[in-house]
Amino acid sequence: MRIKKDLHFHTNMSDGSNSPYDMFMTYFKKNYNVLSVTDHGCIDAIPIMSQLCAQHNIKFINGIEISTDDYPNMHILGYSFDETSPALLDLIKTIKHNRRVFLKKAMKILSLHKIDAEHFWALEKDESIEFLYENNVPSDFLYNCEKPSAMQAIEVINESGGVAVLAHPSKLGFSIYTLRNILKKLKTYGLKGLECYHPSQQGKEDKYVRLSREFDLIVTGGSDSHSIDLHNYTEHYQIEIIF
Repeated sequence: MRIKKDLHFHTNMSDGSNSPYDMFMTYFKKNYNVLSVTDHGCIDAIPIMSQLCAQHNIKFINGIEISTDDYPNMHILGYSFDETSPALLDLIKTIKHNRRVFLKKAMKILSLHKIDAEHFWALEKDESIEFLYENNVPSDFLYNCEKPSAMQAIEVINESGGVAVLAHPSKLGFSIYTLRNILKKLKTYGLKGLECYHPSQQGKEDKYVRLSREFDLIVTGGSDSHSIDLHNYTEHYQIEIIF
């Protein structure tokens, strides 16, 4: 039997458009067998998603996506962690606090520049910065929101008994040579996996799978869907390792 998996998607508990229930039902109707919700900097969708998966005999893996300050678009995915871990809960609390501080400052800037901010509150951190940049907000404001380092994110995930994975490496925009050097460094922090399958890497998956083999990293993948209009990417690719 063909196993359909998505190990990277979002709900309205972070920057997604739909509730955990609506996201689950969309996957259920498409006959998915394995799911992991990976909201940005929060785990609020996990209880209901876990319960729904258990009720419908779908394998569930808890997840989270953490934006880091090492490079733009460097995100660390965490899987199979202890949801009660003090280190993880403290990091999430800090991320949420920094996010609120950033948004309050941003709203003042938007008001000052008379910029329509109707959807601003729903945007994830990197998208918020892009929105402000496109609307000519002063550049000295754009990157003053504190984020954890990749080292901190990876170490907290490991301390919580989880598996740390580098998300969508192609979105970093680096050459394979530079990416190799980055993976070497992240491995010293405790990185365990690489997201080789992602819509931004369509047609280039083999390149990232080879990298994962080179560095002895787990192969993961997902659609990175943010709404019930699912990207059908994961329907056509077999993510080979589940933990």
